[in-house]
Amino acid sequence: MDNNNDISAWMTNLRARLKYRTDMIARWQKLRYLVIDEISMLSSRLFTRLDLVATECRRSMGKNAEKLAFGGIQLIVFGDFFQLPPVVPASRTQSESKFAFQSPSWDKCHFKVVELTHSWRQSDDPKLAHLLSVIREGQCPKWAIKILRSRVISELGNYKSDDNNNGSKCIATRLYTHRADAEAWNKRMLDELPGYAATELRYWSWSCQWSSGCSREDKQ
Repeated sequence: MDNNNDISAWMTNLRARLKYRTDMIARWQKLRYLVIDEISMLSSRLFTRLDLVATECRRSMGKNAEKLAFGGIQLIVFGDFFQLPPVVPASRTQSESKFAFQSPSWDKCHFKVVELTHSWRQSDDPKLAHLLSVIREGQCPKWAIKILRSRVISELGNYKSDDNNNGSKCIATRLYTHRADAEAWNKRMLDELPGYAATELRYWSWSCQWSSGCSREDKQ
């Protein structure tokens, strides 16, 4: 989280930049609602600075805009703080990895919470749904460990081998931490498909009607 000196210096820089960004100020002033998805991935620092930007751009609108969170914009956020944490560069300090709700701007928003309690994604498997809800809260009792271990594949070996999939003909899904590894695996699987790869080119055209009554045909 920024200290007072950091915020003061940052605000000075922001005001200097906004002098030449009347377009940005106009966009913020036109906003009535701001929707943020995956709020858990937004750091406290970023949430605070978004509030400062919005408030600074709307301070000339009156009606106590300067005193309201986000300058009076209605904020709607979605997400689950039990899921993905804030995304910050590795060089940042631990204090900059705090969740959005740890920002001083959060309490100013006076959120009304709507909790979705039914999991539709696992609605056909109550046991899995219960297991996930328990793990979600940081618990992993023995019965959950037993179920999870029953699905462990110790050695993938030949990915087409039934023996390596607990007798199942289902090919295990692989999760990779890096995009390059995932792309390499996907390419390997695609290369092993029967048939051949084909590339098709497309050509299309359309007409644009202008207010002057003339038309123009663009081709690509």
